[in-house]
Amino acid sequence: MHNKDLNEAKKFVKSLSKLRKKLKKEGSTTAGVPGYLTPKAFVGDSDAEGSQAALDASTAYHVKPPKKKRFFVGYKDQGVHINEANYKQFKEDLSVPNHKKINQAILEINRKISEINKLLEHSIKLKTEAQVGNEKLWKRTNEALLKIYKRLNEATKRTKAVANLKEIETNTAKDKFLKILAKAGINVQPSDVEVSKQGNVLNIDVIVNGEPVGFDLENDMVVYQGFDKEVELGNINREQDVVNNLKKIF
Repeated sequence: MHNKDLNEAKKFVKSLSKLRKKLKKEGSTTAGVPGYLTPKAFVGDSDAEGSQAALDASTAYHVKPPKKKRFFVGYKDQGVHINEANYKQFKEDLSVPNHKKINQAILEINRKISEINKLLEHSIKLKTEAQVGNEKLWKRTNEALLKIYKRLNEATKRTKAVANLKEIETNTAKDKFLKILAKAGINVQPSDVEVSKQGNVLNIDVIVNGEPVGFDLENDMVVYQGFDKEVELGNINREQDVVNNLKKIF
């Protein structure tokens, strides 16, 4: 082989060696790139919401949006929580029976109204002590007060539609008074106590030892109606005070 041919052969081998090294380098660089860390990142979802379902899972990419909870009723120790008044889902919630839904809803309403009254009481007291005039109230505050008033009136109407409030009031007063009489040592049967309502006053008639005895209940205050005088016995919610005063009379 001539020197010229030998040199050409050496150049050719050298060029092949460089090409082999280059290809090897590029291959190792590509192999060093980690794959996708998210499993099924490019897998289609036939149940997709908000976008068209992927037809080719090998090439399509789809992000499924989170489902929004438009409504839920949570039954926990602290009561019922309603995010959005959706009657359909409230009715079809099978986690608890219907009577429990109603009972817990009413109890939660009572708790929230108690909180509302407390906030109103604090606001009235602060407004009075700090001498905050009505001109200091914002326009939207006055509008909110009007809405509160109207909503509470509407709530009162709906409350009356849930149950017979007069019957509930008289039965509750009867149960409380029977308990107080028993603590005072006055033994009577439920049939011996009759409660009726006239205006804002509850008349409580009791048969004690065969004799009729009368009491009035107004704004939670119990008043004994004696033959010659009236005696205020105290707040019916403070049982012991009423019991002690009854013992003085009977």
